[in-house]
Amino acid sequence: MALITTFATTPLTEWLYPMWYQKKLAAWKRGEIDWDGNRLMPEEPGEKKDGAHAFRITKITMLLRLDSLSSLFTFINLLGGQYEAPAPKIHGMKHRQIQNIAEEKPDALKTPVSDTPKKRPLEVDGLRIIELTQRTSTVMKVSEVDEFTDRDPVLNAFRTFGCLNHLGVSAGISVAPEDSFAEVLITRAADRSSGLLLVPWSETGAVSDPQDNQTASPENRFTSSAHNEFIAKVLASTSCSTAILVDRGFGGIERTLARSTSMHSIRNRKNIDLAAAPILDPSHHIFFPYFGGDDDRLALRFVLQLCGNVNVTATIVHVVFRKDANIRIPELTTPVPAVSNFPAGPSTRRDLPRGLSLSNVPTIAKEDSQNAPTEVAPEEETFFNSVVGSIPSSITDRVYHERVETNQVLQYTLVKAREELGGLKKNAGDLIVLGRGEREHRPYIRQELVSILEALGQPSGAGAGMRKCLGDVAEAAVVANIKASILVVQAGANAGDKSVSQE
Repeated sequence: MALITTFATTPLTEWLYPMWYQKKLAAWKRGEIDWDGNRLMPEEPGEKKDGAHAFRITKITMLLRLDSLSSLFTFINLLGGQYEAPAPKIHGMKHRQIQNIAEEKPDALKTPVSDTPKKRPLEVDGLRIIELTQRTSTVMKVSEVDEFTDRDPVLNAFRTFGCLNHLGVSAGISVAPEDSFAEVLITRAADRSSGLLLVPWSETGAVSDPQDNQTASPENRFTSSAHNEFIAKVLASTSCSTAILVDRGFGGIERTLARSTSMHSIRNRKNIDLAAAPILDPSHHIFFPYFGGDDDRLALRFVLQLCGNVNVTATIVHVVFRKDANIRIPELTTPVPAVSNFPAGPSTRRDLPRGLSLSNVPTIAKEDSQNAPTEVAPEEETFFNSVVGSIPSSITDRVYHERVETNQVLQYTLVKAREELGGLKKNAGDLIVLGRGEREHRPYIRQELVSILEALGQPSGAGAGMRKCLGDVAEAAVVANIKASILVVQAGANAGDKSVSQE
């Protein structure tokens, strides 16, 4: 009887309380829907009900890493949108005087009341995962995880950031073995019914936060097999849409440039640490090449959501592969550093891998090149035109879009990205958004990738592991040293559920 009860508990529970019912009950308790499933939340002000642009991600789950907090906070702040400044505060004694005047002259101090509905805050759930080891400290954290969650400095900083930026935040800690990190993160996003899972790429190639910063090296950033397996498992197993953020100075903080140390700089640093200059230009510029496919469709609409922030501008290019197209594209060469103290060549950045074996050189099968598509699908043209045609008037001045036909789509993308990004040296960092495109058949991009990596002096690129995770275009952007952070988007199976508003 004990064995029967033990083995029957889980299937009976799932049969009596299926997952769809649990999600419905959670949404009903939060007040988002009534018991019949009708939505109760107010519509977002200023959004259209028609057109393909009526799309907004409202719930995000993200992995909190110590080495990525600055870029994560900056990115989430962009999605949070703009809010009206609160009314100026009045001292209590003077407030009573104003009330007395208002009682004597009711019409003297009347102020117009805005009838614009308040915007529903973005809901962000942060999860910090700590590796379970045989140390006593981690074992104690498992037994006291609730208490540790309340006093963890990373979670407290995240909660404070959310409250100060009008975000709905929740945070938690999970202690798990390193090979279970992906499963823990995916389960968290599913339990929260998130529309997007945001994962920062490690700065050092470590899956968990390194205990000793002295042993962490940015040279392993793209070649760590453990970290690449973690990212690949997240992308392969999650059901919600996923975004991988490769930070390269997003938020205005540049950490990965290699600089030679001179005696003059050593003497200057003995007595005082130079303060970082404030960011006078809080703007960001986004470049997004649209090739087509589910991932690019989600990325296109997500870019337009980011443009809802007044500090964001975007260039969107529909890059169409056409074999007989013949437009002149400048040759892609190794970037020359602007500062003489920086080493020249492909190793301008310390996070670029060096000395990779030839087994990492990308290859392409002959049958793939013979079956490559020669023209753009009509549905891609229709979707792109419908989305850019329904851009709200509130953001049209910040968005520029165009269509280009070329037989060198990857080279055009990299050259255009160099022109668009990194032009404002003192802004808060630029971003190139890419669809992962793993499900799409694009052998012409792989063919170009081989020749471009050879021309840049990096035939092995950023490594086969990184290429498998983020795709060919993202690898080319890394090796070509595009002066921007990279966001790779993968569409999930539940891109249209209640965690994604589609008014």
